[in-house]
Formats: sequence, structure tokens, C-alpha cells
Amino acid sequence: MLGILGFIPALLALVAEWIGVMAMRKRKGKGWWLMAVGVGLSTLGPLVALIGALVGFANVHSSGMGFEIVIGALMLGSAGGSVLFAIGFALHGLGVNAALERQEQLETMAAAMANEMQRLRE
Repeated sequence: MLGILGFIPALLALVAEWIGVMAMRKRKGKGWWLMAVGVGLSTLGPLVALIGALVGFANVHSSGMGFEIVIGALMLGSAGGSVLFAIGFALHGLGVNAALERQEQLETMAAAMANEMQRLRE
């Protein structure tokens, strides 16, 4: 029961990541692609854990260490997915900040040009 309680916050974070990636899908920059790959890898971990739990409950035994190695690799990939998502999120934030700074510069230039045109008319 305690394991399920730890799984719920991770699942909520994963759902939030998916919502964010899907909401940004129209502007696919470098940050978005890293976030999409990261959330995809992060999704594999819980899916494998769920499948492993279902297989365990069905009392089906795997043969050899191969199954455990695959699960371990996918769980490691899930952790790596979280890191990729975080890097993509940071890149996206930097891009948004740069775009806002550029917008501010252009608005300042437009206002200066309007003032100059007004001065020339007078």
C-alpha cells in the first residue's frame, strides 16, 4: 500500500509533463524536442513497473536475469528521461526569455521611431 502512495505523486508529475509537452507542440524548438523525448522515456518506467507488477500478480515467472536487466535499464532510462525533460524545460525557458527581451527591444525602437516621426512633422 505504501508503494502505491509513492507512485501517485510521480504519476501526477508525469501527467503534468505530458500536458505541458502537448500544449507546446505547435512551437517545436530544441527545448520541446528534449522535453518530448524526456517525457517519453519517463513514461516507460512506470509502464514497465505496472506490467511487471501485473506479471508478478499473475504468478508468471521470467526466465533468467534478462527480464530484470531490461526492467533495470528501462527504469534507468526513466530517470534519464526526467533529466532530459529538465534540460529541455530550461532551454525552453531561455528561449522564451530571449524572445521577450527581443520583443521589448522592438517595442522600444518602434516608440522611438514614432517619436522621431512626430518630431519631424512638427
